[in-house]
Amino acid sequence: MLGLLAACALAVATPGGSDRALLKSLDAARALPPCERCAAGLRAVRTDRSPNVVSLAMRLCRERRATVERLFARTAPEEAAYAALLDARLADGDHEAACAGALELLGAQLPARSRSLGPVLRACCDAERADLAAPLWDAWRAASDSQKSDDWSACVQLHARRQDATRLAPLLRAARARGVALDAECVGALLRLSRIDGEARALGPADVEYHALLDGLLLAGGGGGGLLAGAADGAVALERTVAILKPDAVAAGLAPEIEAAIAGAGFRVIARRRYRLDDAAAREFLECSWGSALGDPRRRFVAEMVNFYASGDIVALLLERADAIAVWRALLGPGDPAAARREAPLSLRARFGSDRQRNAAHGADSGTAARREIELLFGEAAT
Repeated sequence: MLGLLAACALAVATPGGSDRALLKSLDAARALPPCERCAAGLRAVRTDRSPNVVSLAMRLCRERRATVERLFARTAPEEAAYAALLDARLADGDHEAACAGALELLGAQLPARSRSLGPVLRACCDAERADLAAPLWDAWRAASDSQKSDDWSACVQLHARRQDATRLAPLLRAARARGVALDAECVGALLRLSRIDGEARALGPADVEYHALLDGLLLAGGGGGGLLAGAADGAVALERTVAILKPDAVAAGLAPEIEAAIAGAGFRVIARRRYRLDDAAAREFLECSWGSALGDPRRRFVAEMVNFYASGDIVALLLERADAIAVWRALLGPGDPAAARREAPLSLRARFGSDRQRNAAHGADSGTAARREIELLFGEAAT
């Protein structure tokens, strides 16, 4: 402890000492007791009032809010200083002041990152202060897309606990559109709201259960009773994608079971074709799917892939539902069936795939790829 104090004092007292040495000493001072930590920060500020040093000193004095407020008033309003100020206000239990500071940061048109705003939002959510969390969330979302999954989860969980359908429905739809994962506590709150039996574990867009849970809440007739179906702004936007049941699955007689799983996931089959590709058609499909020339040297095993797709019948399905691309990709699971069995054991590839090539089915990985495949297989009008 004495060694730390001596190092801090030396770095501050040394004339012409390097900024790096001073910042390093302040970082080391985090291990000191609160009073000594704050004293080290104040000594540093007396010799160097650069924004980095002042922000670090504010962090060191977080238990002394009045000191932090004075330091903030005397420094340039940068994001790091705001982060330290908000941290001190939260440490003092003052959610109103922390939220006011966060909104001030957003209004100052400074870079507003999750390290500054996230702790304030999550603290307001944990304290059931929807009156503070909701306007902060709205202002933050309007200013940037810097929210992390923890921030989304906290906000979703708050409104799920409050059963606030007006806030929760658009929030869940936006989360799914952005591919936001939800933590275990948030999933637990949604399960309780929907009255669906299930394990409260973290879920993301690659999990079939993620989409089943959101469908149950957001879609009329869903497993959760569609509790939020009428609460979002506007109608549900439908999306289309292509499902290709590969020759290995069709030859094994698995098409009916796969198609039943597709129907069970809420898809509407707009069109269905069963046929066999010749070599030229297989090449055309692969080039369309990949979005690049087959001569691209990064594409290995092209001839092997062409032979596989031309080896037997395929079933091409034109599918439609909300978030069709993401839901179909989740239902498919990882491309490697071995990984699918570890990470997504309920997925189609986990159940029916044997290797990376013979993995039962194909799905477009983006809206652009889906539109190309739909146009190739079902005609331009189908897009």
